[in-house]
Amino acid sequence: MTGHIRKINEGKWFIRISAGKHPITGKRIQKSRVIEGSRRDATKALHDLHRQDYAGLLNSSNVTLDEIVAMWLDAPTKGGRNRAASTKYHDQKRYKRYVHPTLGCKKADDIRPPDFANLYQSLIRDAGLSPRSILHIHSILRASLNWGWRHELVTSQAIAKVVPPSAKLSPPRAPDTKVVLSHLELLEESSPDLWLAVFLAGSMGLRRSEIAGLRWSHIDLDAKTLKVCEGIVKIPGHGSITTGTKTGLHGYARFDLHQTSFDVLISRYSEFGQRLLAFENREQSNGYLFSSDLLCERPIDPDLLTKWLRKHCANHPEIEPITFQSLRKFTSSALEGGGVDETTASALLRDRPETVSRHYRAANASRLRSATLLLGNLLSSQSS
Repeated sequence: MTGHIRKINEGKWFIRISAGKHPITGKRIQKSRVIEGSRRDATKALHDLHRQDYAGLLNSSNVTLDEIVAMWLDAPTKGGRNRAASTKYHDQKRYKRYVHPTLGCKKADDIRPPDFANLYQSLIRDAGLSPRSILHIHSILRASLNWGWRHELVTSQAIAKVVPPSAKLSPPRAPDTKVVLSHLELLEESSPDLWLAVFLAGSMGLRRSEIAGLRWSHIDLDAKTLKVCEGIVKIPGHGSITTGTKTGLHGYARFDLHQTSFDVLISRYSEFGQRLLAFENREQSNGYLFSSDLLCERPIDPDLLTKWLRKHCANHPEIEPITFQSLRKFTSSALEGGGVDETTASALLRDRPETVSRHYRAANASRLRSATLLLGNLLSSQSS
């Protein structure tokens, strides 16, 4: 902050402080007064303005909740990376639908804890949102307002006093090994592409977006390794875009290829090379493993993988259906059953430790239930 004193008339002084530019409007932030008395009185008044910290008050005085959330979505994450386009899209959509109509145009500093609490209650009562959905909304508001407070755009921390509704998470349920094997057996002949996608998801815990983002340059056929470093997501209005993994840098990994998937990849790479030669494209291509065009220059639509799997399951109602999400649960359950510790499983799945712990507890509980049935069979056979 800077300031100056200018004499207007005898015994009358003009004082003004400047606190830079407003972060939204770009206009200069100033506060001025006319003081009667001596120059010493004017100097004292100028110091009083400084002590009242007008910079923070002026920065935050007209900033609305809409503006705070918009700036937060455009700002880099704590790690300095740009926010994922898919995350930004869904957070923005959720905010505009549920928060903007009620609180968006209000000054951020004028919103009190009861305002947030009343919003949450009305969304549960009138919009039928679940407590888990409210938690998503609360996390957006808490993160954006904390960001605004750290950047001195808001002075109130009313959101910190708000207690959102608690959401009970149902235990994750993983498909049985026999179910996954049955689907793979059917897919091996009917849909080789879908077979490979399901095999990679089940054996490595790859997400659907990561499967769609696999390129031939990510595979080292000499070392028999596969690198996971990017994904494909579909955003309305933007189409399919390339992003990093869901968990950022923590999602990067390099896996050893199982011989089964390695043999399939060798065959597919040979077919891919022949297509390049047929089109007289002798340059090394960075094509995608899963693609809808001959030269594999465009990635497959991730939704198409889901549609293929859903159609396959509908054609075989005698087998419990699976999804790409449930295959990650299968991977976690299989790791727990194989005695792999949670830290290793978290690294392999590239997920938060608390998420892996939930999967491990669910798998352990399922095994305990099965054990009681075995004991019942044992006692029944002994008594008969």
